[in-house]
Amino acid sequence: MPASARKLDFLIPVYNRPAYLYRILSTGLALKIPGAYFVVIDDFSDQAEEVPGLGVITVEAVCASFKDSRVIYSRNPRNMSVAASLDRYYRDVCEADYTSLLNPKDEFLDGAPICEALTKMDADPRLSFVVYPLRQGDPENLDRFLSFQYGRMSGKEFIARHIEDENLQHCSGYAIMRVTNARIIGIPNNLDLRSYGLEDASGIDHDMLFRMATLGDVEFTSVPPIRRWIGNGYTQRFPLTFGYSQYQYARRLVIELGPDGWISRNSQRHYLAFRLMLVVWGAVAVRGPYKGVIEADFTKPEKHMRLPLWLYIMLECVRFGIWPTRRMIALYVTAFMPWLPEAIRSRFKE
Repeated sequence: MPASARKLDFLIPVYNRPAYLYRILSTGLALKIPGAYFVVIDDFSDQAEEVPGLGVITVEAVCASFKDSRVIYSRNPRNMSVAASLDRYYRDVCEADYTSLLNPKDEFLDGAPICEALTKMDADPRLSFVVYPLRQGDPENLDRFLSFQYGRMSGKEFIARHIEDENLQHCSGYAIMRVTNARIIGIPNNLDLRSYGLEDASGIDHDMLFRMATLGDVEFTSVPPIRRWIGNGYTQRFPLTFGYSQYQYARRLVIELGPDGWISRNSQRHYLAFRLMLVVWGAVAVRGPYKGVIEADFTKPEKHMRLPLWLYIMLECVRFGIWPTRRMIALYVTAFMPWLPEAIRSRFKE
């Protein structure tokens, strides 16, 4: 195919889940977005699954079933993680001008916001990426609108706004990104957490956007092109690994971008405090009677940090000037001081 015809690659890293993959591909292809391709990065899937109308088939068979050149299937030589999959994509597979990272559990709703974003990117090379809002489905709310209404802003303004706006954070890496900028900053900037039994993908979306923001301005669309489905996923099943991995990427961003003024001191504390609270909440979930939690101990994070988790959290608060909120203290006490009398522990509860 001519390189000029491949304007946008939707990146879909996937490990098994062929039924989800079928839904995102069928809804995306139906929109017929000009120049859009769907790159399925198969992380060495090893299971088949029932897909309505197709029977029990694999990830590769789902891709082949469409018989459409817009579906590009690329299988990793081994199970490598999302971060390593993205590295291989940008090094060996990418021929597009722009990319957008998706989750196989997503489904497409509307192609117009994607076309709008592409028009903005084509018109102005100073734009590093265009962010779009989402619809989100979960067991409690089947159609939550993660909305925001912003105009063009500088990369520095975007980072500050991203840290403060919860909806913008939830949309994380859902954006049309300029490939030349991604290659300049070396996306993905992998922390190699996988070697410690952790997860390289948790937090890498924020890492990608923040680094991309240092190379240009940011624009937005106001209409969501995608619905993201969550629930009983990685976050729920591995809460401590998720929170700790998120914190490691946030921590590195603060250390590397803070001295150059990209993240203010107040924003640094706010950003790290929230993610450190996720670590503490994960510790509570691992220790507590939460249904669906598969994690059982602190082995993985403590192998990486080489410290007891309770001590690490205290030292991080001191290092970055984080003043713990009442909620963080209550969670910390619940996770690490269950031996305290209830009369004392109750004082910290909200």
